[in-house]
Amino acid sequence: MINLNSVVGRILEKKGLTQNREVAEILGISPADFSNRKKRGTLLPLLIDWAIHEKVNLHWFITGERIFDSKSTALDPDPEVAELLEGARKVLTSGNPVAFDALERNIRYFSHAIDVEKRMQGMEADLAEMKRYVMEMKKKEEARDQSCKGEPSSEQKAA
Repeated sequence: MINLNSVVGRILEKKGLTQNREVAEILGISPADFSNRKKRGTLLPLLIDWAIHEKVNLHWFITGERIFDSKSTALDPDPEVAELLEGARKVLTSGNPVAFDALERNIRYFSHAIDVEKRMQGMEADLAEMKRYVMEMKKKEEARDQSCKGEPSSEQKAA
């Protein structure tokens, strides 16, 4: 069963609104008509028409769940992402080999760049951990050498 309050909540979320009366205004009906339709169960078709007009993912709109399907760009509730995906789809299905090749190369390049950046961040974190470990080992070695000589370590001097 569809929870209309959740669906209305998603309209509020998408538009950054806070009140049902604002949703009624968006739908082009009065707040009283909104309330009556909600009670009678006739509000959902109006909400779905609005979602289709706004290019909102209907699955997300009705269930609140995000799904991804390579055949449909309308599945992303973010309109900017949906628009970019639709543009990529147009280029890739246009039959224009130059446009197809250029977009494919860019997608692969940026995807690779993102993967490399993630690996580098991991390596930087590993390097920082190794530096910390080396510093600890140097301090222990210094403390051991100084204790063999009978001298206070730098840690003991600081205290």
